[in-house]
Amino acid sequence: MMIKVYETKEEKMAAFKRSIGLHKVWEDLTSGNMSIEDFKRQGYNTVNITK
Repeated sequence: MMIKVYETKEEKMAAFKRSIGLHKVWEDLTSGNMSIEDFKRQGYNTVNITK
């Protein structure tokens, strides 16, 4: 596992805003407010996990 160390306050804020945005998108996807097609259209990738 890699830990990212941010050098500036601006980098910290950008990472925080990305994490908040991703959390909102994930909630929309899992609650049914967003389809998987909309999720992919916004530029997010999916991974299929099989055993």
